[in-house]
Amino acid sequence: MAQAALLRSGMRYEHDTISVTSEGIGLDFITAVQDAWRDLQRESKNWFFRQKVDQTLAITSGDDDYNMPSGLETINYRTVTIYTTAKTDETPLTFIPYEDWRVQYDTLTVGAARPTLITESYATTPVIQLWPVPDQNYTMRYDGVYDIDEMAANADTPGKVITAGTQTLPSRYHYVLVWDAVRRVALKNEDPQLYATADERYRAERARLSERLTGDVYVKPGMLTGAYGNRRRPW
Repeated sequence: MAQAALLRSGMRYEHDTISVTSEGIGLDFITAVQDAWRDLQRESKNWFFRQKVDQTLAITSGDDDYNMPSGLETINYRTVTIYTTAKTDETPLTFIPYEDWRVQYDTLTVGAARPTLITESYATTPVIQLWPVPDQNYTMRYDGVYDIDEMAANADTPGKVITAGTQTLPSRYHYVLVWDAVRRVALKNEDPQLYATADERYRAERARLSERLTGDVYVKPGMLTGAYGNRRRPW
């Protein structure tokens, strides 16, 4: 990808290829692509390429706290359901923001029962909390949001590998990063003409990608109950 950005910039480089050990302008393009990918992901949890859909988490009787599953930043709480082994009783869990949870449910003691509420507490490692305390084993189903992905090795491509040969950011969108990288290098080199050209191409590619933003990950309390039902994967 850095090689593609260099080629489209028209800049001269004394070597045939770019690698993570490159110096000078080669290193500039490597760094620019890495920063472009990282910053794009940070913009929103609602990018389609950050979604990990239809996951499950085993809920154990008597245990109401669970670490965020590995590789995820958070959960799309619009999609969370809970069911027993038979899976004939799948029902939604209502998300409560942690600020409200602390004053309403953290100190409220009730007997063990089927959980109806869920929150995400603030910690170095986010913790999923259920209420009431589960009275038996359940399965929780949800869509997750991937952690920020880094491109560090020469063979890395943007995104997690879902299946062999398939990344979360399809190759048709890679030129968002290519042209963003050219913009960044042009800005560093104080080249306004190259920056203007790259910026125009970047904005065109970015417009295509922006059509794939999903809805908000978090929801207001109660949206997943009553007449709203549980809208799975609304994107």
